[in-house]
Amino acid sequence: MKNSLVTNLILLALVVGLALVAWFDPFTKPPPQPQLLTNTDTNVIQTIKLSKAGQVQFSLGKRTTEQGSYWYLTSPVEMPANTEKVKQILSLLSTNSFRQYQIKSANLAKLGLDPPGWEFALDQILIKFGKTEPIDQRRYVLLDATVHLIDDRFSQYSFGSPLMLANLDILPVDKSVAEIHLPDKIIKRVDGQWHSSSAGDGHTQSTLNKYIDEWRYAQAQRVALADKPDIAANATPVTIYLEKVEQPIHLTLESTDRDFVITNKDWGVRYYVNNSIGEKLLHVPPPALE
Repeated sequence: MKNSLVTNLILLALVVGLALVAWFDPFTKPPPQPQLLTNTDTNVIQTIKLSKAGQVQFSLGKRTTEQGSYWYLTSPVEMPANTEKVKQILSLLSTNSFRQYQIKSANLAKLGLDPPGWEFALDQILIKFGKTEPIDQRRYVLLDATVHLIDDRFSQYSFGSPLMLANLDILPVDKSVAEIHLPDKIIKRVDGQWHSSSAGDGHTQSTLNKYIDEWRYAQAQRVALADKPDIAANATPVTIYLEKVEQPIHLTLESTDRDFVITNKDWGVRYYVNNSIGEKLLHVPPPALE
């Protein structure tokens, strides 16, 4: 029993000793430090395009106005884009590259890079995506003539709907509402005060401000292409004029069993909101609810 204990202690000491030698061994090669995929300043990027099998899945462009710069989807529809999701795509340029390889063109097919699964073009920077490696599940990407291994955070944009990049706000970037035309009244801002064309409806500045804010801050739960050109017979038309936008926004609102649908035919999309929000957008609250 005593000999067995001594033997175990000796083995433990050997294990600890070998671990210490490995830890402090100056000749042990440290693991390579990750480097940035590129050193590009994301602020200079003006266009983004994702393609699969040579077909463009979506494209975005940056537009500059007096109020600032904004990203817009330019294909398959033209509409404001979700700023945070665009930033996530732009972060591809500064993501960590954990390994870099110089691989002959003949071997790129084994990594899924010839042809690539999909590719991002950020201005003139073309990044091709291949397979994932089996150990850490990192993605092979090809940039210029170098293969990199990066964390697989970007495949969602290849496998998801292009409209996952759509801005969920019902109104575009500029929310300076000037007029709202409803079937039974026009609500208009004159000299800083809201007025309703429906005489004697009793609406005050408080109720009208509340109604305008419902539109200014309304967000959809999801956005889909308006694949059906016809509008339901029970849909209510609403036209909104903005102070700094020449063209008015033409919408139709309709309630369904599941949700409330707001269609923007000019953009070719439908916004889906819950019915309670839809009712607030369609009806000015009566004074009694103040």
